[in-house]
Amino acid sequence: MRRYLNKSLFYQGDSNILPLLLVCYTGIFFILNLLINDWFICIPSQVLYTTNYKYLKLIVDTDIIIILYLYIFMVYSISVGMFKRKKWATLLSGPFTKKDVRRRELLIVIISTIIFFIMYFLIVWKGYIRNYELISYLNNFKNLIAIDLIKMISLSLFIIGVLFLLDSIFSNLYFLIFSVVFLGIYGLSFLYNTNMIISGLKVDYRQHIFNFVNEFLFNNNYYDLNIRRILLVLGIISVMGIVFLIISSVLTNKIKVENMTESIMFEFPKIIGRFMAYTFIGLILSPIIINFINYYIFYYELTWGMEITFRILLIVVLSIISYLFIQKLKRKRKSGLII
Repeated sequence: MRRYLNKSLFYQGDSNILPLLLVCYTGIFFILNLLINDWFICIPSQVLYTTNYKYLKLIVDTDIIIILYLYIFMVYSISVGMFKRKKWATLLSGPFTKKDVRRRELLIVIISTIIFFIMYFLIVWKGYIRNYELISYLNNFKNLIAIDLIKMISLSLFIIGVLFLLDSIFSNLYFLIFSVVFLGIYGLSFLYNTNMIISGLKVDYRQHIFNFVNEFLFNNNYYDLNIRRILLVLGIISVMGIVFLIISSVLTNKIKVENMTESIMFEFPKIIGRFMAYTFIGLILSPIIINFINYYIFYYELTWGMEITFRILLIVVLSIISYLFIQKLKRKRKSGLII
């Protein structure tokens, strides 16, 4: 009896978010229909009537991948809600466990992702029927659909794993969104600075990395794909997504509602967050300062070794200054001098 009561209470909660999910499904369906119909209109005729260059565009291109990511994030936001503390405190005060809440949220996101795949196949099937004679000349059409399916499943698994891992660390959706933006800017700044180190090595790995990333993210021509490499990367991404979900499950058991008043609910992520906050300014400003010094003082005669040394020293010095500044703000806040 208790089990059926739990289910009925969960279904009542799901009914509140159902209208928002339906709006999300409807909007995504129209967008997918527009993008996939464009593929059927343009691509087959280019392949069949153009002989200068073999070209067959993937249906799941960069645009649809972005749409998929935004869709999963919207569904996740709807299912999880903006304020985790209020929701979890209400549910945990009843006959639910933390695992029950997490499984329900994950189930909604997974079902919604499957609905995305179903919409994709329905629209592709409709286009295939309408253009059967033209598509019959494309011998690789089934392979293309298979790659699209594997790509969507792998990338969906990865983004779901990332979102639920971050959700297990941060107390509400606002902090999670901020963390995603901050991690993106921090990661780009870190790569920009490490690019200087790589550029001085005898073997230039940058071109290999660029070609690899470009092929995976932006190369939408089926004939230019290295299928084995793509499948390997998608396999790695899938494993990473599963690992993130497992870690999220472990962290879920350790979540305490009283800790949800803080932005980050666990100590180790707090340490990493503080380190990134201290080094952020150094990573952002050091390239600007180095370029200024190289231009106005050394007239672009800085050697690779000198530039690396200056860059590291600047990052360290600016990080120390950031640390002292943040600590000073904390002391003033504790003393009541600032809010």
